[in-house]
Order: sequence, then structure tokens, then C-alpha cells
Amino acid sequence: MEVRIFCEGEADREFLVGFLNHLKKEGLNIDNPLSFIEVKKTKSKLLDKNSYKFDKLKKIKKALFLVDCDFERDDKRCGGCENSRRCLEELIEEFAKRGIECDYFLFDNNLEAFLLSTVDNNSKICFEDLKSCLELEEKAKHQKALICIYKGLYPKSPFDFSHPNFDELKKKIFWLFKE
Repeated sequence: MEVRIFCEGEADREFLVGFLNHLKKEGLNIDNPLSFIEVKKTKSKLLDKNSYKFDKLKKIKKALFLVDCDFERDDKRCGGCENSRRCLEELIEEFAKRGIECDYFLFDNNLEAFLLSTVDNNSKICFEDLKSCLELEEKAKHQKALICIYKGLYPKSPFDFSHPNFDELKKKIFWLFKE
């Protein structure tokens, strides 16, 4: 059965490959995680039904969308959690018309904030101190820098995929690959 995970960017793809490889240790039966992931480059393309070539997706039976909420001020139509959810539901309806079963995982903010929420409490305190010391603004860009720092410090296992924050996404991925 053909499945696909649609995501916004390269950081999402990198995260997904690591997470899928981790889930292989928990019984997920896949060979090449990259072959299941499609990057759409921008959130507007990810959520725009016209950016999909449905004739090329005929073999796809299930799809999972991995989406950041981002900020409503950056995208009045699909920014913010409620707008993102509404846009996703419209897109899923379009896929359903073509016989493709879909689900989605919506990050409350973005991937970086989600990943930072899973680090241990001592690391969280350190990151808060670092943000304060460097006088970083409260916006998504500084989270990417913090993730890079964290991954640099812990390159072999940067994230604890057993953290409960990963449970819902794990369930959705096992659903996706279940025949």
C-alpha cells in the first residue's frame, strides 16, 4: 500500500527521517523513510489543493500532513491553529474525493517549539537563560537557532523520542503504515 507524509520544509523532512528510523526500532515496518516523505517547500503550497498533482497520487491510499500552526499575522487564511485546522480539513476533503484516507498532525506552534518542549527540564532552563542573555526576540527564527545548538551538543541522540509529546504523532504514523 502506498502512503505519503506531506510536510512543509527540509527541517520537517530531517525530523521525520529520524523519527521514522526510531519507530523502526518499535516495530514500524519500512525500509526507506525518505521515500514516504514529500516536502512542499511552503505552508501555502502544503495547504493548497491546487499544488497537488492528483493524477500522480493515484496509487496513494493514505496520507498524513505534518503542519505548523505558525502565526495568524503571517498568513491570515491558514495561519494560527484554528485557521490551519480549517485549511487542513478542506484539503483532506479534496483527498477523500479521490479515495485517499488522510489525517494530520498539527504542531501547536512549529516543529522547533515542539522539539524544544521535549528536552529535559535542565536544558529548558538553559535555553531560557540563553534566550534572555542574548536578548532574542520571541519569534520562530530564534527557535531554529536553539534547535541547531541542541543538535550540535547532542548529535547522536538529539531528541528523546520516548517523550510523551511524541505519542500522538507516533500513533498517527503507525496508523499511516497499517494495512
